[in-house]
Amino acid sequence: MMRIALPRGRLGAWLDRPAGRLVAAALALAVLAAPIGLVGDSLANLALIGDDFFYAAEARDWPTLCVYLLVPHNTHVVPLFRLWTYLLVQLAGRLANLQSTLATGSYVGLVVAMLAVGHFVARETGRTVLGLAAMAGLGITSVIEPAVVWYSAGQALWAGTAILGALLAAQAWRARGHWWWLALLVLGGVAAPAFWSGGLAAGPAVAAYLWADGRPRCRRVALALLVVGAAAMLLVVALSRRQINETGLIWERHPELPPRPIQAVLLTAQAIPEALILGNLGIDAALTASQGVVFTLALAAAWYGTRRGRGWPTPLEAAGAAVVLASFLLTYYFRGNFSFDSLRTLGWYYTIPQVGAMVFAAAWWAGLDSTATAAKPAPPHPLTRREALAVLTLAAALLVVHQPRLQRRAIAAAPPLTPWEREEFPIPELQYLRARYFASEHAARQHRFLIRLDRARQVALRRGIGRQEIGRVFGRVEAPGMPMQDEHYDALTLLSLPEHGTETNP
Repeated sequence: MMRIALPRGRLGAWLDRPAGRLVAAALALAVLAAPIGLVGDSLANLALIGDDFFYAAEARDWPTLCVYLLVPHNTHVVPLFRLWTYLLVQLAGRLANLQSTLATGSYVGLVVAMLAVGHFVARETGRTVLGLAAMAGLGITSVIEPAVVWYSAGQALWAGTAILGALLAAQAWRARGHWWWLALLVLGGVAAPAFWSGGLAAGPAVAAYLWADGRPRCRRVALALLVVGAAAMLLVVALSRRQINETGLIWERHPELPPRPIQAVLLTAQAIPEALILGNLGIDAALTASQGVVFTLALAAAWYGTRRGRGWPTPLEAAGAAVVLASFLLTYYFRGNFSFDSLRTLGWYYTIPQVGAMVFAAAWWAGLDSTATAAKPAPPHPLTRREALAVLTLAAALLVVHQPRLQRRAIAAAPPLTPWEREEFPIPELQYLRARYFASEHAARQHRFLIRLDRARQVALRRGIGRQEIGRVFGRVEAPGMPMQDEHYDALTLLSLPEHGTETNP
């Protein structure tokens, strides 16, 4: 691995000594906790928004979950995400606890994803420091913040974690060759789209990883996985075909845009530098399609120029690149009837590509070591003190770089400033405090409403009143933050009550 040049002597010798397992474990915990510095305020003031209400209502009890388990939502068939939501709803117990429970569940999802990418990278490269760096790059960033602070968007993060699980199984099979690792590989590949349709990138990612190995048995499995992945995609489309046909956004036509396949490539070329390069540097930039193509080609040329004639990409490089490209191309093919300006704010689309970007970046860095050899995955070397300091520096730098970007997002999400407020809050720091106040007040208002719903449920259970009877008396009950466009859902759908009660006059 490339080393930072330091004067030879006692300091250099001390830095090159092993840091020890306790230090490595403490550093890993620090990296896992560091994202709280970026998303802690948002999670502390988490309020249910949009799809959160639908998923929570459709997982309010076991019979309801069974009804909706395979029902598409926004064209996504996500049984595993529905099961995860059901578990969190049951752990919450009362609706008053739902906000904090979903916030905890979102952060747990981030921690699991960070651990998965760290373990995969560390074993593949044989370097603990690269695993920790990949963990930091995935979690301490503004790129995937929407998938952490909005519960429903977290399904993209869980899909990315399932892709990593499939890659971990493929990694173990490469090293050990036991058939049960192949079974776990297939299980991970199936689990990924069961969290979110973007998880269909699992098939191409694992296939690319095994193909780059070069051995015939690995390539045979890679070809089989491509067939299985294509079948899985057809199954998802078949299950969602009615919702796809009824979703007008998918079929909107804009004559000024090129055909979907070409537009998907252009959108991917634009998203890679804007979201994954500049975004990971904390820079908000709106590139044009031509600028995106130039940046992406320059990145590919820079990577190729550092390979020094090493032939095929390494399995780690192939896996990371495949995750990025397959996820973006799949997503933007279905959204290829829109310009990038219309899709830029859909930040959860960057979650799975961010996973691939961290894998690819770690592989690229490892490949810069001229002494590296293409060995099978193995337990990583112990962390040195020098490497521990490097990871700490990286984590601190990421916190500093991304905090201003998240503050700008919070300010933009708050209600517009009135002329009087512009005079009272002239600087971004004060505007950010104002934005936090509005977010906390909205969450508190929603929390008070959920407490009242809990009390209503207790009264209804005591008196044998069902949801339909309550609806006939009170009509549509609206919750703070609940979308109003769906007439089939209101706050009463959150209540775990019989549809019909024993009394008809509340």
